[in-house]
Amino acid sequence: DDPHVDSTTGGDGAGVGYGVDVSPEELGICPGSVPEYIQDPITFAEELFMVIGYTFANDNMANYPPSNKTRVYDACNTFASLHESAPNKVRKFLSSRLTSDSDSNNCWNMQLQRPTGPHATISAGDWSGVGTGPDGESWDFQTCTLLVEAIGFSADKSMFPSRDWSIQWMANHCRTRFGVSPAPLHLVERWKFDDLGLVEGNVTRILFTNGLNDGWSVGGVMESL
Repeated sequence: DDPHVDSTTGGDGAGVGYGVDVSPEELGICPGSVPEYIQDPITFAEELFMVIGYTFANDNMANYPPSNKTRVYDACNTFASLHESAPNKVRKFLSSRLTSDSDSNNCWNMQLQRPTGPHATISAGDWSGVGTGPDGESWDFQTCTLLVEAIGFSADKSMFPSRDWSIQWMANHCRTRFGVSPAPLHLVERWKFDDLGLVEGNVTRILFTNGLNDGWSVGGVMESL
C-alpha cells in the first residue's frame, strides 16, 4: 500500500472507476446511511473522498500547537502505514473521528455529513467543508453567493485523487440547492477593493488586524507594506 487513500482498484464495488472497489460497510459506513442522491459509483467515491478531505482539513486546522499528540499526527500515521489496506485506513480514520458515542456498531453515519435544507449534498459550496446541520446550510449559502471558495484536489500535490473545482460546478450546485448564482466578484466591485478602485479612492492607509492566536493568522499580513 502507498499512503494514498484511493489505492484499491478494479472490480464492481461501490466506487469502481474512481479507485474504490469496496462496500460502504468495509469503509466503516453504517448500513443504510448512504444518502439517497448517491446512485452511482463515481458519486459515491467523490462524496467519500470529500468527507475524508474536509475531516483531514479540520484536523489540520486544529493542529496547534503542532505535536505528536494531535489528531492530524494520528491521521498521517494512519494513511502512511505500510501495514494497513486502503479501506482499513479509511475506516480507521473516519470511524475514529465521526462515530457517535451512542453507536454500538462503531460505524459512521454518512447521512449526517450533509447540512440541513433541501437538496443538501456532502460536496457543497466550500470543499474544505461547510459543516453539518443548520450551520452547514448557512455556510453553504454564503459560499454559494458572495464568499466563493475555489478549492480543489490535486493528486500531484496531496494524497487525495484529483478533483478540479469549477465555477460551472458551483453554479449548478447553488442553483439546485438555493436557486442562486455565485457572485465571486460582487464585494470587490461594490467596495472597489481592486487596484483601480484603491487608486481612484485615494486610499493611503489600510489596517489589517491580525490575532496571532488565530489559526488563520499564517495567511495574514504581518508587516507594513
